Amino acid sequence: MKINNLMFTLGCLGFLLGLPFLQAVENKGYTLIEDKASLRVKTPTFSQTQVLKIKLNNGLQAVLISDPQADQSSATMVVEAGSWQDPEQYPGLAHFVEHMLFLGTKKYPNESEFQHFITEHGGFSNAFTANDHTAYMFSIDNEAFPQALDRFASFFKAPLFNVSGISRELKAIDQEYAKNYENDDVREVMVMKHIQNPQHPNYHFNIGNSATLKSASQEILKAWYNEHYSSNIMRLLLVSNLPLEEMRRLTVEEFGDISDKHKACYVPAMDLNNPDMQAKLFYINPIQNIRKLTLVWDLPQEFAEMKDTYPDRLVCQVLGHEGKESLLAQLRREKLAENLGCSTFNLGEKNLVLFVQMDLTDKGVQSVDQVILRCFQTLALMKEKPFPRYIFDEVRQINLLDYEYQQREDVFTTAMKNADLLVRENIATYPEQTKVIQKFSQADVQKLLDYLTPSNCRFLIQAPPSLTGVEPTHQEEWLQVAYAMQTVDPFKMQEWASATPIVEIALPPPNPFLPRSLDLLHALPSKATKLPRLPCPQLIEDSEHGTIYYAKDQHFLIPQLYLNFNIKTPEVDIGDADKIVLADIYVKAVEENLSKFSYSATTAGLNFNVARSDYGLAFKINGYNDHAFLLFEGILKHLKELKLSEQAFKIFKQSVLRRYQNFTKKAPLKRAKELFQQTIYKRYATEQQKINAIRKLSFAKFQEDIQSLFRQSFVEGLIYGNVTENQAKEYADKLIKILDSAPYPKPMHKHAEIIDLSSTEGPFLLEIKIPVQGSAALLAIQNPSFTFKERAAQQILMKAMKEPFFAELRTRQQTGYLVSSAAEEIERKLFLAFAVQSNTHAPRDLLARFELFIESFIQGLDKNYLTPKNFDIIKNSLLEELEKPPHNMESMGALLHSLAFKYEGRFDWIDKRIQALKALTYDELLSFAHACIGKGNKRRLGLLIKGPMDKAKGLYYTLINTPAQFKQRSTFSSSGGNEEKERKLE
Repeated sequence: MKINNLMFTLGCLGFLLGLPFLQAVENKGYTLIEDKASLRVKTPTFSQTQVLKIKLNNGLQAVLISDPQADQSSATMVVEAGSWQDPEQYPGLAHFVEHMLFLGTKKYPNESEFQHFITEHGGFSNAFTANDHTAYMFSIDNEAFPQALDRFASFFKAPLFNVSGISRELKAIDQEYAKNYENDDVREVMVMKHIQNPQHPNYHFNIGNSATLKSASQEILKAWYNEHYSSNIMRLLLVSNLPLEEMRRLTVEEFGDISDKHKACYVPAMDLNNPDMQAKLFYINPIQNIRKLTLVWDLPQEFAEMKDTYPDRLVCQVLGHEGKESLLAQLRREKLAENLGCSTFNLGEKNLVLFVQMDLTDKGVQSVDQVILRCFQTLALMKEKPFPRYIFDEVRQINLLDYEYQQREDVFTTAMKNADLLVRENIATYPEQTKVIQKFSQADVQKLLDYLTPSNCRFLIQAPPSLTGVEPTHQEEWLQVAYAMQTVDPFKMQEWASATPIVEIALPPPNPFLPRSLDLLHALPSKATKLPRLPCPQLIEDSEHGTIYYAKDQHFLIPQLYLNFNIKTPEVDIGDADKIVLADIYVKAVEENLSKFSYSATTAGLNFNVARSDYGLAFKINGYNDHAFLLFEGILKHLKELKLSEQAFKIFKQSVLRRYQNFTKKAPLKRAKELFQQTIYKRYATEQQKINAIRKLSFAKFQEDIQSLFRQSFVEGLIYGNVTENQAKEYADKLIKILDSAPYPKPMHKHAEIIDLSSTEGPFLLEIKIPVQGSAALLAIQNPSFTFKERAAQQILMKAMKEPFFAELRTRQQTGYLVSSAAEEIERKLFLAFAVQSNTHAPRDLLARFELFIESFIQGLDKNYLTPKNFDIIKNSLLEELEKPPHNMESMGALLHSLAFKYEGRFDWIDKRIQALKALTYDELLSFAHACIGKGNKRRLGLLIKGPMDKAKGLYYTLINTPAQFKQRSTFSSSGGNEEKERKLE
């Protein structure tokens, strides 16, 4: 039931903890909200969590979560006002207001105050504007949470909307608009909007750009803010280790005086559907070489209100299934499609949209009518008999398991995920009603199935005109998306409408992977037991066939496990294009062959991943341990015994080839990061080399080469979680037995070699041209050596530079919307990286600005940017980050695997980093900073990505070779006669 980035483009969904019961009582400044969420979280790490739901006297509703084990605090504020309320003459104004709230308030007028405070104290912040709400969120170290809340609350009381900030932030809006210009997911959404009801606000442009907002003055921004931002339509979520009483006090004090203007949430009265667009196929000309079919139904309001029964989830459970007799399996048998997903998304409170999206083969594009018919045949199957209760029972069981055995994650991720959920459910039941389907309603499912007809559907096809045979005839206004619109033949519409089930497609059978046993296999540690930050894995396999570690879980105490195996083989090499291509096609084939068997495991909370690693093939399993061994055996069988027809090979080959080709269509910043990888690795197959290799690969050669894929192998593995040592040994023995490989001796293993930039010949500059609009610059500065203390200094330095770099390049200079800096450790080599993607500045201009910033930063280092006080704050923040254990079983397993194999079994690696960070002095940090980023360090690599630019939006110098050539291209005039001309003018 995979769905592509379209869902992410439309918005984010998330989860929250279970909430205990509280009676509603009156209290000073607020009223308690009765908590009607009855489920409890069984994960022990949440056992001390307490929740309070309150409504302030100004109408603001808040959910306060006190979690003593929270290693950071977070806040999420959602205002139920969004882009659907943009004035007609100012498209994007709500989005503009969102940007401006970060740039100074009456209490904290400095534009960078909020972001500087958050970054310095180890946190993150973000915001987004949706159709019917706007969300703001941040995370921060616990001790700084009260001060951060004070700054955050000021957003909703008295933002300044400084005139100087308005003119600069308008450029940021324009850069954000420009970065979506060649994003195929955004382009598809823009066409979807363009063919909806023109009277509905969703039809209108909501991102905004310099053209639509150039006249948006300070007065207009303030007026819109004052008109729409009201406390009674705000919802707040706080997560902290503070006691509930302290959180309640902070909430009342900081947010209780936000103005209540008694606003009602805006709900459009008109329908989304445009009757003129019925029975139409829309062919969208994509930027990348993709083939997608999307079926879209804008559902009537009643379906958005079915919050107990969620019939859309049940229907998608069948449409998106990948089992042997599923819709996708049939499309794959007919060589029509590669992947399929079904999902729903709330455009607004009363607007629910259902999507079925497929990645098609070339044959599928040319037989799109057949693909659509198969979809309606599957819908007909669900209508044929009463919808089976067992499907509901399975969906509910998994919902319950996910709710009750939640895994901890970083609080900023929680804040981001819940930003959308806060407005979709009554606070009293939140978040239980959203996360767990409550009731089974045969009638509601039938109503939905009755509505999912061809006449109510919109059909969108993204594929090159050379393949569809349909040239664009229309253009969407704001991103200039070219598309064609064709009327579906009435006979075809009738065929789809009268579709009947076929024997090849059946309802999914009962799920064999649903966990039956949730018992913990290890004795619980006593409350007095102080666990180490990380478990110490033990070797259960250390032979010529592999190195495999085992560790039992004592931290999370849930019935789950984490397995991670990397099968090294001389037949996979990141520096050899021929071998990379072979492995990529092999993995693609394994994934598809596995899906018919493994999809049920995924829906039952047992996730897996198969991938090509740099020097082998890797697979991971994480989730409920009850049936994990069954999935493990299935993966091994498909890995070792892959059978592939020549026709299937051709489909996979074309799919992988398109992926390589689409690299050239990636955004400039992504190209810069890929170019960095290609440049610093001694051996690294480029995309063009892979394209050349895959084009010459024949089916016969593929079959010949895969015979030797596991002729020699060496396994690097970790088994961790709710699993016994004997069970772990069974996993290890089974893997080595099924592989049945000859040893791959360790001295023969390949290892990545990373560049040592010259200290005398640099700095170095590499510039490439790309066909994608915009530019990017990436500056990498390499430290000449690696020690734990230098790694600590590097992190503190980059933490100190992060906010000033963003504030200077993004906020003040407005060079681009995507601005980042990072401290990277790659194979024990330290790099400091600075990057910007721009649609207004040339890459060489960006690079020069990077160096000017660094020079200014060094000059003011100990006075402005990194005083002894700042040093202590950042150092303590980084220590907290290193000292806290991973948030959940998956991240713990990933860390242990990395320490086992990336760091050669040095499980004390984090301890060494902590010791070095504690020992680092302020003077040592200053010395490192001057030596590393000062002009004396020539180990610099500038990567410039140059795409087509709109010359009207920036200064672009034309290169001239000689004065003589310049003169030939120029005109000249004399000052003679000017005096006479001036007298005539007088």
